[in-house]
Order: sequence, then structure tokens, then C-alpha cells
Amino acid sequence: PIFHPSSKILNIWDILLSTLIIINCFIFTVSYSFHVHPHQVWSFTQDIENSISFNIFIIFNTLSFLLNFFVTLNTAFYYSGEVIMKRRQILRNYLRGSMAIDITMNICLIICAADFSSPEAIVAILMLVFLFKLRDFFVTFNRIEEIFYQSENLEGVFSLIKLIGKIIIITHLMACLWYR
Repeated sequence: PIFHPSSKILNIWDILLSTLIIINCFIFTVSYSFHVHPHQVWSFTQDIENSISFNIFIIFNTLSFLLNFFVTLNTAFYYSGEVIMKRRQILRNYLRGSMAIDITMNICLIICAADFSSPEAIVAILMLVFLFKLRDFFVTFNRIEEIFYQSENLEGVFSLIKLIGKIIIITHLMACLWYR
């Protein structure tokens, strides 16, 4: 089935993926900047035996982004104000958009899930990919913003949360770049 781009289920899915993008962006930028294994960022410990939760997270992460690949292939899009539901046009739009980034991310996540020792090159690629995926986070955030702007009471609160979130993301990225 083809998903409508403004369906509630798709919005919830996008919020989940946006949360994963932010968590991954944090983990892989800190891991790359401080030359530590990603599980050490996750669990704040040196021993790998305590990183079972990280391994579960990586597997959940990999499965979520693989599923998103197929969801995106089956999601209609807006073009000039009308919904495009034809699979060929959806594929063409995805090819022009973020398909290369998604494929690279999925390959790296599969490698990371299969080999938890994750060489530094894979971590560096994942960090860059998740930095590119921040664009998807902001697109989702803007869609949610439109929903909240329908209520005047929540408009100011949401704008403040958005500003604080952007400041936190930018300062985190700058601090990691500065340390590196």
C-alpha cells in the first residue's frame, strides 16, 4: 500500500525516526570526536559486557532504518500541491532525494550491528550520514510545528522548545568539532 504523506501513522513514525536520528547524531559525534567506541558513549563504561543495551539499541536502530527505507519507497509526496501516488514517480523522487544517504546509512548500520567492534572509519561515516539526516529531523519538526500552530496557546511554547533544541544541537556539534 502507498502511504499518504500527511497520515497520522506516518507522522508518528517520523517522530520516532527523528528521535533516533538525534540520539545517533549524539552518540556517533561524541564517539568520533573522543576516539571511543560508541557503546562507551551509550553506557559510560569501558567493559563491553555491560553494553548489551547498546547492542539491542543498534539492532533496533538498524531494523528501524531498514524499515524506513521501505516505508519511504511506499510514501506518496506532494508536487505542485497535488499528491503523487504512482510508484515510479515516488522512486524517482526518492532517488533524487535521500536514497543514497539512506542506503549508505543502512549498510554502515548493518556492519555496525554485525560487528560490534565497529572500526573508526564506520563510525566516521555514520557520523557524517547522521549529520545529513538532521535535515530529515528538521523537516519532521517543521511538519509538527504546523500542527501545533493551529493552536495559538501552544505556538509560543513550541517556538521556545524549537529554539532551545536548535541551540543544544548546534552547541553539541560545535563542541565535538572543537575537541576533534
